[in-house]
Amino acid sequence: LRAGIAGRQGERERARGELLLAAEGFAAAGMGPHRAAAAHRRAGLDGDRATLAAAVNELAIEGVRNPDAMITSLVPPVLGDG
Repeated sequence: LRAGIAGRQGERERARGELLLAAEGFAAAGMGPHRAAAAHRRAGLDGDRATLAAAVNELAIEGVRNPDAMITSLVPPVLGDG
């Protein structure tokens, strides 16, 4: 949520930081798909293709048939990264 607010306000670096915090929190809570979605969004802002692919792969391993739809439902696009 905070990353989305930062994105809407045009604060790219803050959005990146909020996505990192979200991914870390989701990991600590054992929420793998949520962590992967937050990591995917951050990678989209960074142009990090390796992390984008790793997040999609992680969701596929979890049995997600449409990773892009899952990512969008869990962590909506930030700053046009979707």
